[in-house]
Order: sequence, then C-alpha cells, then structure tokens
Amino acid sequence: MKEMINLQEDSDGNEHEVYAVVSENSHSNVLSFTMNDRVACTSCCEAVTNPVCIRCYTKHFVSWTDFHGISNTTKAEILKDIGRNASKESLNEVPCLICGNENLSLCTYCYFFMVEKIIGKEKYKLSRDIIEDFKCVFNYKGTIANIT
Repeated sequence: MKEMINLQEDSDGNEHEVYAVVSENSHSNVLSFTMNDRVACTSCCEAVTNPVCIRCYTKHFVSWTDFHGISNTTKAEILKDIGRNASKESLNEVPCLICGNENLSLCTYCYFFMVEKIIGKEKYKLSRDIIEDFKCVFNYKGTIANIT
C-alpha cells in the first residue's frame, strides 16, 4: 500500500511530496519514506547517505569474517540471523551504488548495528577483540582513531 502524505516544506520553503508505506515483517512495522530523490532507512527513517544494499553490505561483512577466520558453520548461522533480521522491504527506488541491482532499505548505521547485536550473541562465542575490531572496521559508531 502506498499512500501520499501531506506536502512538507524544507528550510528554503520549498514543498516536497512525502510518501509512506506500512507493511508487516516478522519483527515490527516497517515505515519507509521517500522525498523526491531522497532515500530513507526503513528502520530509523533517516536519510541513507551511503547508497549500498543489504546484499553488498553482507558481502563486505563476509570478507571481514574470512579475514578473522570465523568458521563456516558459525558464519552460516550468523548469515541466517542477518537474513531473518534485515528488512528488505522499501519504497526506495534508488539502486545500490555497488551492484546496481538491489534497492536500498537500511542505512549503514542500522545494518551494522543489527549485525553487531547478532555477532555479540553468546552462542557465536566471538571474542571481545573481534567485536571491537568489527566496530572499528565498519565504523558505524564513530570509532575513529584519534589523530594528533
């Protein structure tokens, strides 16, 4: 269902059409907004500033797991968990910058925040150092080394 919501003004007084859709997934209602060519995350409704799809984010994550020697069994379980938790529904029509095939649904922060919560589960038995490296490599929480 796609429903037009009232016009919204930006800081310059220009009006933009705002559309919204609500659909059910296994965990919560998904609300997706599109404003002209702007793309919004289906989780936090903030602008997606790094237009990369879930599939490409996951490929980057898999490369990271390979680098850390995470077993194929653990990796497969984590990927199943990601698949169950990642919202793929969206009204966004902007394609992924990397593959050009998938439409965008989650922003970088929401995707990697979800993955960090998944890999932090006790059942995966990943060390604190590996999880800290994940946060640093994917930089979703602003963990940037101090430069002096």
